[in-house]
Amino acid sequence: MPLAARDQGGALFAATFAFQSFALALRLTMIVLQITLMLLMISLVSGSLLNLSSHSHWFVRGWDFPRVQIIASGWVLTLTDGLIRYFGSHDQLLSSAWFLVSSVALTLWHGFFIAPYTLLYSKQAKSTARETRPRHDNDASTIRVVLSNVEQENEQFDRWLSVVDKANPDILIAVEIDQRWIEASQSLFERYPHRILHPQDNWYGMMILSRLPIVQYQLRFLIQDDVPSIDAEKQLDDGTLTRVIAVHPRPPEPLRGNDATA
Repeated sequence: MPLAARDQGGALFAATFAFQSFALALRLTMIVLQITLMLLMISLVSGSLLNLSSHSHWFVRGWDFPRVQIIASGWVLTLTDGLIRYFGSHDQLLSSAWFLVSSVALTLWHGFFIAPYTLLYSKQAKSTARETRPRHDNDASTIRVVLSNVEQENEQFDRWLSVVDKANPDILIAVEIDQRWIEASQSLFERYPHRILHPQDNWYGMMILSRLPIVQYQLRFLIQDDVPSIDAEKQLDDGTLTRVIAVHPRPPEPLRGNDATA
């Protein structure tokens, strides 16, 4: 065989081998991608089914929150699967209908819980134009309330005090209070002579500072012995009694191993 012919044959063989190797790599990539999409969709569906459980473990309750993200992720997975099929992957591990049905089911399930917070439902509280609202300082039947999660590890006491001074509330509810925060808040005590203080070192301490008289209150531990809530009755300037309930539920948090409670 002439040398030129052998060279041409070798080049053709090398090109064919390179093309087949590329096609095989592409095929394997598509298969791996489809498996990844399938596992991600299964995780979305499985996690959503955990919503049916009332178990308080953080991994179970954590699926109660990212409902919009779950819906969006489901449709992204479905669209990606469709693009893979459109551009010619012939290794179909699952029918495209499986992705579509899963996305529709996720949308309906989570949409049921999201819908009350959208324009599809009427508001429970009527909007009040700013110009028609009674001025707080001229209406004895209104109160100004500030609720603040100070974050127990936070040491920006002066900054927090300046925010409270600017807001000038009648009732201040602060959570994640420990003894350091009680001491840092003493400059407010003269302005707020009515106080309920319950510092703790586990991110669930709580205090209420009030300009208004506290007629009666209960410090409760309804769910866990180390998670308090406060149920207080206060008297407004016009003599009306109003009930204030302060809670700081335990969130589903894996870093601290917290289960969720309500």
